Amino acid sequence: MAGVSSRIVIAPLDVIKIRLQLQSQSEYAGLMASFAKIIKEEGLFALWKGNFPAIWMYLFYGAVQFPVYNDALRLSKAIVTSP
Repeated sequence: MAGVSSRIVIAPLDVIKIRLQLQSQSEYAGLMASFAKIIKEEGLFALWKGNFPAIWMYLFYGAVQFPVYNDALRLSKAIVTSP
């Protein structure tokens, strides 16, 4: 849940970072100007574009990570304690 929460909070900064990195000409002048331009031209929710796939990735990753970790831990204990 912490990963999802942090993704929601950080997503606008990530969108701006990516746009600044990919710009071919000087479309965005900096952080605050980018915020203003995106909100003005595309709306507030444009700052969270692509956020839902990232959230699903965090949820899927967590759903897989914990069972695999527990199985690996149980297997390693069985290997270490076996004669």
